[in-house]
Amino acid sequence: MMKKQFQHLKLFLPALLLIISLSSLAQQQFIHTATKANNSCNGDCTWLDVPELNNNPSAIIFVTPELVDGINLNPHPIGVFYFQKKWNIFNLDQRVIPENAKFNVTYFTRPDPHHFLYTIQQEDVQRDGAALINHPALNGNSGAQIRFLNSWGYEAGVPVSNRDEVVMQYNTDAGKWAAWF
Repeated sequence: MMKKQFQHLKLFLPALLLIISLSSLAQQQFIHTATKANNSCNGDCTWLDVPELNNNPSAIIFVTPELVDGINLNPHPIGVFYFQKKWNIFNLDQRVIPENAKFNVTYFTRPDPHHFLYTIQQEDVQRDGAALINHPALNGNSGAQIRFLNSWGYEAGVPVSNRDEVVMQYNTDAGKWAAWF
């Protein structure tokens, strides 16, 4: 397991957590392809142009790489951010997203009790470096199916302090899920 400590506890990491609900009718999904036309941020991000997501900063978005002929064309840790009325996928390590890289995008047009944004606060961070997630849908629920994605509050000036993959694990003693960076 990764046990990378937070290097700067004064910086907070906004984090997007999705609990997958098999009966969720609000879930939408599509494949996004990075192109020259939707490239921005000096090449390390690609914007989404989806009517339900445009002008919708409260949408809950989860993105994973989509293989192209069995190959991940963008083998970098990714996150999302909302800027100028559109959502963007970006590489956390600031590497260029190659043209034709594909992403599987799952989204919910608004948060609900099982699909939500959780901002990790300094008091969430434990001595061992894990951040405990305190949310009613997760507390005491070791069987929850969690998907996690970094989300950057670009327009609010919220920094991204983590540029690495995140490992989620249930902490039985605390009765909460923990994020390891």
